Amino acid sequence: MKRIDSITKELSDVELVEQLHGNRGTGFLEGCSPYHPRPATGYNLFEFKKTRGPGRVLICFSDSSAAVDISVPAKAPSAVLVDRHNNRTRVFAKGGCYALHLPGATNEAGWPTVNDPQAKAMGKPEHLVGGATYLVIE
Repeated sequence: MKRIDSITKELSDVELVEQLHGNRGTGFLEGCSPYHPRPATGYNLFEFKKTRGPGRVLICFSDSSAAVDISVPAKAPSAVLVDRHNNRTRVFAKGGCYALHLPGATNEAGWPTVNDPQAKAMGKPEHLVGGATYLVIE
């Protein structure tokens, strides 16, 4: 539990500043479908600020099955990159940005999830959950 507790601690004193990239989502029960298309934007990036003291936390993840390389705006010379297993790596800003590689989503869900050509005529499965989430802590 120590690994999860540490990630929880990072997010326990933050508030959303803004979504920097990605789709802002849809209303309840209005997911992506042939009738309400919501194209993937490649990735989502959210900026949070610490409520107790200086600092910010960025949260990012791929929003499709494709892995994506992104440039994240930096406000410091370096930051700590935290993966979902609480592995921590120092990343350095180059040209005012952190270069990150986000893996694609693997949780295929939605309708249809069966390999039925008739069902596929109506649309294709979607990834209700994006790829592995990363935290960038400045």
